[in-house]
Amino acid sequence: MDEFGLICGGGGGPPFVIARRALMYTAAMKSDPQDAFKELTRRSGLVLREHGFKGSGQNFYRDKGETWQALNFQRTQWRLSPDDPVNFTMNMGIYIPSLDRTNLPMPMFEKISDVRRFRATNGDEYWRVGQFLADGRDQWWDVCDDLLETMWKDFDGLLRDTVIPAFDVLSTRAGASRVAHWCPYLVGLSFRKWLAELAPPEWNVQAARQRSAEQKDALRRQRPSWR
Repeated sequence: MDEFGLICGGGGGPPFVIARRALMYTAAMKSDPQDAFKELTRRSGLVLREHGFKGSGQNFYRDKGETWQALNFQRTQWRLSPDDPVNFTMNMGIYIPSLDRTNLPMPMFEKISDVRRFRATNGDEYWRVGQFLADGRDQWWDVCDDLLETMWKDFDGLLRDTVIPAFDVLSTRAGASRVAHWCPYLVGLSFRKWLAELAPPEWNVQAARQRSAEQKDALRRQRPSWR
């Protein structure tokens, strides 16, 4: 009698053997959300490689000359149960290999000699992908086996219509200036030094806090289309 027969009680044997095999069978039928996350990053890697990215797993990068660019899939560290979906977001970063780093604080802005060592969060500037979306809010996704196929079509579109076009804009100093003027509160020291005369005015925190909800909504609607 096969194990399914034993589970159904058709094979006899001690009860604890039947229970153990039933547990093994149930575990084998369950899908691990981590596998769904790995499949999503694998599919994403195929899309990214069409546009010159290298890498695997949760980290991808490409060399565009004026800037190095990296995309990182960041999972949340906390899950109530191993069966819960994997919650994740994406970080988009750039590194400026030609930048004169004199007088920039160390080691935050130390020189990276090899693009393969560059990660999205250890370069000269990085953003959450949500900052490039229409509402500008931080965006996280849940993925598990049941959700993967449903969400992939939209996620594939996100990569092709927002993430990759935004990276294309960030490939040149002029394009990066466009991003900097759109979100000046994200312009750090090295990014500002590289942009030089193309950099936006210093971010005025007090003035930003005094903006009305209507003004903030108007600014949000000005976010560019990356296509």
